[in-house]
Amino acid sequence: MQPHTPLETLGLVGAVRARVTDTDRGWMSAALAPDEASFERMDRADRGLLLAWRRPGTAPESASLGNSVAGTQHVLVAGRVEYPSRSADDLANVLERDGESAWSSIAGPCIVMAWSDRDGEYRFFRPASGQRVLFYARVTDGLLFASDARTLVEHPEVDARTDWSSAADHMALGHIYGEKTLFRGVQRLGVGEQLVVSGGDLRRESAIAMPECVEESRAASLDRIDAALQEAVKNAWSGVEQPALCLSAGLDSRTLMAVAHRQGIPLVCVTNGIEGSIELRLTRQMCDALGATHLSCLLEESVVGGIMEGIADVVSYTDGEGTIQSANMLYLTRKYRSELGLERVIRGVGGELLKLSVAYGYAVPPELARDGDDAKIRQHLFHQLSYSLKDMESQSIRGELADSFSVVPEQSFAEEWSALEPFDSDAIGRVSQLFLRCYLARASVDSMRILRQSVDLAQPFLDERFLHTLNSVPIELRLDTSLQIELIRRNCPALLRIPNSNLRTRLDAGPVRKWVATQSQRVARRLGLGEIDVPEKWLTARLDDFYRSTLSEERSLERAHIDADGMRRLLSQAESARSSSSLFLGRLATFELSLRRFQDRGRPTGS
Repeated sequence: MQPHTPLETLGLVGAVRARVTDTDRGWMSAALAPDEASFERMDRADRGLLLAWRRPGTAPESASLGNSVAGTQHVLVAGRVEYPSRSADDLANVLERDGESAWSSIAGPCIVMAWSDRDGEYRFFRPASGQRVLFYARVTDGLLFASDARTLVEHPEVDARTDWSSAADHMALGHIYGEKTLFRGVQRLGVGEQLVVSGGDLRRESAIAMPECVEESRAASLDRIDAALQEAVKNAWSGVEQPALCLSAGLDSRTLMAVAHRQGIPLVCVTNGIEGSIELRLTRQMCDALGATHLSCLLEESVVGGIMEGIADVVSYTDGEGTIQSANMLYLTRKYRSELGLERVIRGVGGELLKLSVAYGYAVPPELARDGDDAKIRQHLFHQLSYSLKDMESQSIRGELADSFSVVPEQSFAEEWSALEPFDSDAIGRVSQLFLRCYLARASVDSMRILRQSVDLAQPFLDERFLHTLNSVPIELRLDTSLQIELIRRNCPALLRIPNSNLRTRLDAGPVRKWVATQSQRVARRLGLGEIDVPEKWLTARLDDFYRSTLSEERSLERAHIDADGMRRLLSQAESARSSSSLFLGRLATFELSLRRFQDRGRPTGS
């Protein structure tokens, strides 16, 4: 695979409709124009199919076309399929042989499209962990589809106007819920879902089949989890010459390191950090203990300018849903490939599913989880996730955004929570699924989309077969860090003797020692000691300037959803007072950039 320009890689685009038009063909040609030589195309007017996909090997976002032995079943795999077969041709044979029953078994970071010469039906499938995305837009006699939303909104039949309910979700909750996007006419296929197109009709079907909880001993559950993770790790390191584990001093990547070491995999690890930081020191200790190669992807204060320059690009290439974390990913993906020569990175994304008490905004305290009260858990999560507007903030917005902000996010959250009831009647089990569907497969996947533009990506904790095993063990095993510590002890106990970056004490330390370490850290933080200088902190001052300059421009103040006087008052506050609104201002500035990229283009929206 040759290096290429990051973020210029559309992987899949097409139309399925009763009659493919010249407008459709012109739209596709414009989408492919920057890199047309890297694409294969199919124009089957007799079947109402217009399709283009990036050739294998040209970029991580490539796709493969497969055909059954009989030549009647066709499959296009965007990404990497891992089960029930590893090739598109084999998968076509499986689908032809097993029919409907085969779909729920498909696993891997991929989107699968399939059709048969025997009928006019088309199916699109996104596996249960949702590591890849597919967007689609309904048109009068079928649909348009693509691996990004920004391509779809360039089609004249697609309504590119702002979906204000989505904007409210993003502002209040940090990401959008359900199948919505920031565009009225574009939807995102959900995890574990099929989109079926037949005769101009569309329907969505869930292929999720939650496993029954197995009644067994704790040791037996640990054995099954360990075995499933062994297979997922083996899979992640296979098929590429230069894989590297993204190693931090926390638990997730350390668990993967332990399992890979036990398998005898020659380990190359890369850590993002600042020279002299505790993170780099601890990860070097881990690599020294195991004889692994350690690479440092060093971040210095000078990189802040590069990260800032990339924010507008990130907003564009995440279809308006990007974050500052995504801007960091833009910087890292370029450095991984151009300076370190990496072809694939393995990340511990999803490790929170093994310790739900620390799952970011979806974290549930063990005592509340054990209580199992549905209403209390739901209320706790929404309160934890939602952003409450301060007086001056509420006075800075108006119109549809203000109206939606007060009502829609809670409705979106409640709908998503209720939608999970058929799959898991247990409240804490639904928390796990909610975290996977709404955070990992919605917010995290945008950062991973950026990372994947330059390097291939493997995420063993999101391996569908591993998740199936994890979901079949008692939920009590997954409430705190004890499961990951046990997995490390089983596979490489030496890694328990090295502290993590938060607690600064051995992972196998006793309760008293951990309590003392925790209290010491709290005292140090109160005294302003022991702070680690990280890129996010370097960015703080620059971001404040960026938010103010963006939101104070006349074109921002003239928006229908902005109260100009209220915004000026908010931005004129002293820096110390304004810092409490940095999250709100950051999300609003990001939204403004998305409007400039997608709305201010001088063409009518809608059809």
